[in-house]
Amino acid sequence: MKVLAKFLLCLALLLPGLWYFTSCSKQEHIEREYLISYSLLKQMTVPGIKSFVQNADQIYPALDSLPSDFQYDVSVYLVNYPVDFRGTTMTASGVVCLPEGKGNFGMISFQNGTNTLHRAAPTRDIFNGLYTLIESAASNGFIVVIADYLGFGSSEQIIHPYYHRESNDLAVKNLILAAQELVNEKNMQAGFNGDLFLMGYSQGGWATLSAFRFIEQTAFSDLSVRAVSCGAGAYQLVPFSEHVISLETYPTPYYLPYFIESHRRNGMLSDPLSLFFREPYASRIPDLFNGNLSGDEINQQLTDTVSLLITDNLKNDFSDAEEFAALRNELNTNSVDGWNTENPLRFYHGKADDNVYYMQSVLMHNAMLQMGSSAENVSLYLLEGLDHQTALVPWGVTTIKWFLSFSDR
Repeated sequence: MKVLAKFLLCLALLLPGLWYFTSCSKQEHIEREYLISYSLLKQMTVPGIKSFVQNADQIYPALDSLPSDFQYDVSVYLVNYPVDFRGTTMTASGVVCLPEGKGNFGMISFQNGTNTLHRAAPTRDIFNGLYTLIESAASNGFIVVIADYLGFGSSEQIIHPYYHRESNDLAVKNLILAAQELVNEKNMQAGFNGDLFLMGYSQGGWATLSAFRFIEQTAFSDLSVRAVSCGAGAYQLVPFSEHVISLETYPTPYYLPYFIESHRRNGMLSDPLSLFFREPYASRIPDLFNGNLSGDEINQQLTDTVSLLITDNLKNDFSDAEEFAALRNELNTNSVDGWNTENPLRFYHGKADDNVYYMQSVLMHNAMLQMGSSAENVSLYLLEGLDHQTALVPWGVTTIKWFLSFSDR
């Protein structure tokens, strides 16, 4: 977490001068189903993007291989759109980045990793270096979309339903459809050619795979998924939890209470926190997930010693005790099962990852093959010597280059 924070801080220092204005809106009245409203957040110039990437690769050499043939200025919009959640239609938000040029472009949907901080949502943290790098792909000729997820941006009145497949899938899918409606606005130059690319890291790896399965199996006839890249995700949540519980220490202890508390407050779990966590942590947890604390700040209020954080019953009997059946069911419900896909899918994972054990990607890759997906289409890349933070940039650069290769096919 600290390495990632340092990465983002270093990138943030390179950002001044990249964009040339923010905050205005112009909307034509047309029939919309998903696009509630939009406003311009910022615009980025080709020279500004080139300068940003050139300076960034001096800090992170992996960026040196990022394609530098930037062609288009980029307009970045905040988009509001509807998402149904537990019987209520909520207004969700996300970022849509459009190349400032005429033509039809493919679309990249990027799903970000675990976040607890309201001000770090993609639509709020517009100076974030990682988001800016992803948004810069629009200059290469993509429409780029990034959902805030429910619980952030326009829906921050609720706690984010962490690792909740139904709300995740709708948040991702509906933003894609809202972006399609946005490019049909009369004042927009860019169009969408129907080719969809999905990518995400950490929670975003899981979010990407879950949304991919949802989009593929609900058969949106006007969307063609061309390629999918999932980095360092936890896909099978019961085995993931069993692994964490078995450890003596765990560097990101807030993951488990984040899942349990967010599912409790959103009505998917009803068990008391005292069933899972020891004091003083059980009493402390509700106030930690208030949108004002980062993951690192929450970790500081917990302990990385697993036996001191969780109850003896949870540590010893999680896998079969009846008292944990509801939690196991919720974890299973929100895991992603393997299926037979004919679309190109890649899993990436650092072998030194101690936040999300790399066997999660091994298990998921095997599950896809067992369900009939071919090894030609579904690939696994284990990154030697890289952990959860240091694998992020190499994964991102490799993914963008892979997506760009489809424009030549």
